[in-house]
Amino acid sequence: MKRIIALMLGAVILLGVFAGCGKKKDKDGSVIDDEDRIVPTETIPPEKMNTDDDFFGTYKNDDYTVSVESGEGGMMVFRITSKTAERTRTEWTFKGYYSEQSSIVNYTDAVRDLITFDKTGKEKTRETEYDNGAGRIIFKDTDHLTWKSSSDDLSGSNEFERIR
Repeated sequence: MKRIIALMLGAVILLGVFAGCGKKKDKDGSVIDDEDRIVPTETIPPEKMNTDDDFFGTYKNDDYTVSVESGEGGMMVFRITSKTAERTRTEWTFKGYYSEQSSIVNYTDAVRDLITFDKTGKEKTRETEYDNGAGRIIFKDTDHLTWKSSSDDLSGSNEFERIR
């Protein structure tokens, strides 16, 4: 009887060891790489953010435009736009704190809107597709950034170059 209990206890311990191995999964069951795990970044005091020399401005690639501005309490505010059709545009807005250690801004509050325009270019409708998107912005230097979205499969390049 003692042997059976010892074997069962050993099997339970072994099962626990192997259960911790493998890839981590998101709420929806998709696999998350450690590099893409969204974790909070530290709060940077507003006085340490230099809007003239640091990362604020406009970045662009063939598919998207990114606007980076200063927000409340030292947060960085991002607005990413993509033209999806002649009179339709997708827009993401989110905010987060910049980490000086990793040069990353993580976010979990992205709002994705689908915007349509009339013939004159005036906004006609704005439909929120979600308001809890997650991802990160990685600054390679003051003139280049990478956008990684956990909520969207990005069509086109996610590498951006600063234009102003």
